[in-house]
Amino acid sequence: MAAGEIAATLPLFHRVDENYVRGSQPLRGGIGTLKRLGVKTLVDLRSIYDHTDDIKAAAELAGLGYEWVPMSVWNPPSDDEANWFVSLVTNTSKGPFFVFCADGLNRIGEMTAIYRLAHNWTVEKALDEADELGFNPYYYTLRSYVWDYARKFHPSAVPANGRRVSSFE
Repeated sequence: MAAGEIAATLPLFHRVDENYVRGSQPLRGGIGTLKRLGVKTLVDLRSIYDHTDDIKAAAELAGLGYEWVPMSVWNPPSDDEANWFVSLVTNTSKGPFFVFCADGLNRIGEMTAIYRLAHNWTVEKALDEADELGFNPYYYTLRSYVWDYARKFHPSAVPANGRRVSSFE
């Protein structure tokens, strides 16, 4: 598939691995591009404030699966929500997945970093990748949550000097 077609219909498209691609919300023709790329399920991280049903309808019309996992740029997900997301996008029978949010930068950066932790990446490496792809430091609560999530569920991903939140632990 031509890179121009991908860029024109899927802004900020990035292949994370064979089962997970990410970007901002698809533009006109984007669902068809995803189908030609072999994507089976779209995972929508847009919040209740920027979510619409048009992408879901287009995905279902094209025979693709669709999951809405509402995320906020202001508040991180609960541990249960993050774990459910990881269980969804690591279920290869439903993938490959296209994971997106409205801007393709922050919610997707946070959740892709959490996905990377499940694939034995260090928290620093996962957040470095998110930063390279536009993760905005303004949303420090999302970044902080990636560290908290790593400490709770993937402690080996955290450097020894970062395993405690404070000296009072």
